[in-house]
Amino acid sequence: MLWGLWYVGYTRGEYQTAHARAQDLLAAAHAGEDTGRLLEAHHALWATLSAMGEPAATVPHTQRGIALYDRDRDATQMFVYGGHDSGVCCRHTLGLNRWLLGYPDQALLAMRDASRLSDELQHPMTSVITLWYTAWLHYQRGDWEGAEIAERLARSSMPTTSRALSSRGS
Repeated sequence: MLWGLWYVGYTRGEYQTAHARAQDLLAAAHAGEDTGRLLEAHHALWATLSAMGEPAATVPHTQRGIALYDRDRDATQMFVYGGHDSGVCCRHTLGLNRWLLGYPDQALLAMRDASRLSDELQHPMTSVITLWYTAWLHYQRGDWEGAEIAERLARSSMPTTSRALSSRGS
């Protein structure tokens, strides 16, 4: 229930409310011994704080997510919480926020780690999000050779788009 309340606030852009709910999630997770719930509480915090433009506050939650994440144990949580993998998310969010804090090399390392894990998981939503953030980082770095990532992103969504257009008679 707490996660749902957080998610509603977050997706509405009501970040102060979402932050309060994420703090509630963290307190509830600390009261138990479920590392999966603790991971998702940090996930809620890193997403919210990043959206609020608080990169310095975001980084510790992403780092905690990396420390907590166990692929064998936690990868299935993507089907319960948010539709994407939290282990990949903490890594690409770390990359984004390292960039914003002025650490381009650390940002690139985090993004490469996110891409590696995403490629291993082969989960479509996780892959698309990771490709988007990776393309964004390469663009910000002025790395035009890295732009092929944007092409890969476009190709990954093309079959769905093509089907949608052909079904309309276009």
